[in-house]
Amino acid sequence: MSTGPIDQRSYMAGVLVTNYNAAVALANNTAKTQAVTVPAGKRWFLFGGIMSNADNVERATQIYITDGTNTVMYIRQATAQAAGAIIAYPNTVALATNWQFPVPMPLSAGWTITFYWAAGGASAGGNATISAVVSQMDA
Repeated sequence: MSTGPIDQRSYMAGVLVTNYNAAVALANNTAKTQAVTVPAGKRWFLFGGIMSNADNVERATQIYITDGTNTVMYIRQATAQAAGAIIAYPNTVALATNWQFPVPMPLSAGWTITFYWAAGGASAGGNATISAVVSQMDA
C-alpha cells in the first residue's frame, strides 16, 4: 500500500482547491451578495464551508446555488444570524432553514455558490468571511 501523495490524475473528485475564501465588506444597513463562480471548463464538487456575520447587528443570511441564472437549491434559507456568528454548511441541525445537499455536490461550469446578507439596520459594518471547500476537475 502506497503512503505517498495521491496521484491527482486518478483521484475521482479532482484536485482540492483551497483558495475560495474571501473577506466580504458589510456596510451600514446595506444588503450584500457575494457569488463564487465555477470557472469555464471546470467542474466542482462542493463539500461545505462557512459564512460569518461580522457586523454588530443581526442579519438574515442565505446561501444558495444557481446555474448562473436560476436558483437550483437553497443551502440555507433566509434565517437570522446573530452579530459576530459563524455558520457552517452543510449543517446537520434539523431545521427547515438548513437544507441538506449531497456531499460532495457536483457544480457545473458557470454555476455559483451565492452568499447573501440582508440589511440589518443601523450598524458598524465589518468584514464577513465566506469559504467554499471544493475539489475541481476538468469538465
